[in-house]
Amino acid sequence: MIPPNLRAYASLEKEVIIAGVGQRIEIWDKNAWEEYNAFDDIEELAGSLEDLQL
Repeated sequence: MIPPNLRAYASLEKEVIIAGVGQRIEIWDKNAWEEYNAFDDIEELAGSLEDLQL
C-alpha cells in the first residue's frame, strides 16, 4: 500500500505505471507517464539515440 500523502504527492489516481529504472522502481500516474513519454517525432528520437557514444 502506498500511504495517502505519497499518493497525493505523485497524483496517483486509478491507473498507474510501474517502471523499472536501474535498481529501483518508479510508480507513475498513467496519464503523467504517457505525457512524459510522448514523442512528437519518433525519427528525430531515433536519430538522437544513434548519436550517443556508449
